[in-house]
Amino acid sequence: MKYFELENAVKFKVEDAERLSFKNTTFDVIFSINTIHHFSSPFKVMDELARIVTFGGKIILSDFNKKGFEIIDKVHAADGGIHETTEFGLRDMETCFRKKGFKVSFCEDKFQEILTIFKPKV
Repeated sequence: MKYFELENAVKFKVEDAERLSFKNTTFDVIFSINTIHHFSSPFKVMDELARIVTFGGKIILSDFNKKGFEIIDKVHAADGGIHETTEFGLRDMETCFRKKGFKVSFCEDKFQEILTIFKPKV
């Protein structure tokens, strides 16, 4: 299937987020959207993201805030389910990256919290 003629430019891989197969400093920018609340060991995942982002690169983490979770919970409840979450959130990840010496910027909109994490240049 052709989609904006990107079929040769994008490669999708299923990976274990705690043990990624990528070499150190592989990516200039990494996005992880609405995932933190699902990780049972988020700090292992953050270690991996820190490992594979380039020096001078950035990691963008975004997850639902309280209002966002309320909406997602309603969506899952409407289907007869529940939205499974762990106890960890973006503020925990902010602390984690600050301890690693990364510069971190936090912002929030109506339904999301967003961290932009900058890996220092060597």
